[in-house]
Amino acid sequence: MIGWIQKGPDSEVIEAQIASTLDSIERLERFLDGEKFIIAPSSHRGVIFALFSKSLTVSRAVCCLIRSGFSEEAFGMLRTLADFYFIVRYISNKDTEARSTRFVEFFAKDQEG
Repeated sequence: MIGWIQKGPDSEVIEAQIASTLDSIERLERFLDGEKFIIAPSSHRGVIFALFSKSLTVSRAVCCLIRSGFSEEAFGMLRTLADFYFIVRYISNKDTEARSTRFVEFFAKDQEG
């Protein structure tokens, strides 16, 4: 007897959640595009805005993976979103300009190989 195994949500519930999430992402992107933000790329706001923008893209990818049946891969991608959260929290906690500069330098060095 395997009565102790809990059944997960059915596909209709999952699809409704995915559709709602994607709709929220699209509304947020339309809002941000409509505001015509001009952010100095050298400021901490530029770094945070870039991470926020990337998090929207990663969120879309997670939804696509779940919709296609790749829930384990989607779970792995959620780590990226958690990383973004902690990076933004670290940068915005104190010494924002110095910390954002340090992050940009680290990222540039990491891209060199």
